[in-house]
Amino acid sequence: MTCFIFRWIIALNLLGLLCGCDMKMPLTELPPTLTLEKYERTGELVSMRVVDANDPVYQRLSLLLNEHHTGWQMSFVSYVNGTYVLRNENINNGGFIIDLHADMMIVNISSSGKSESLKKDIPGLLQLLGLPER
Repeated sequence: MTCFIFRWIIALNLLGLLCGCDMKMPLTELPPTLTLEKYERTGELVSMRVVDANDPVYQRLSLLLNEHHTGWQMSFVSYVNGTYVLRNENINNGGFIIDLHADMMIVNISSSGKSESLKKDIPGLLQLLGLPER
């Protein structure tokens, strides 16, 4: 009987992990500059530029992260680079990578030797950021 209860508890915990929990975005403030990369479907890097607080993409991203600070889900799936990728220049010291897909944002954060990946569906994401789709 105890074995059955133990298995049931494990199954419920695994189900909870698979369903994901709504989480808050731990990224509360953007660094002074980010690198914006654009990729082809083949994964080939097309262009790269630095964006700062004066850039419209940076400003829109900051507003978007503030508007969508809740409802994120932990991601255990490895994704292909988005059409656009925003990188923190200091990725090895508490940095992050943001993959921007047409309707989804994936944020990979590393800090203190730990890393986590969060995702959120945001309809029209690239349009909201003023970035053209492929």
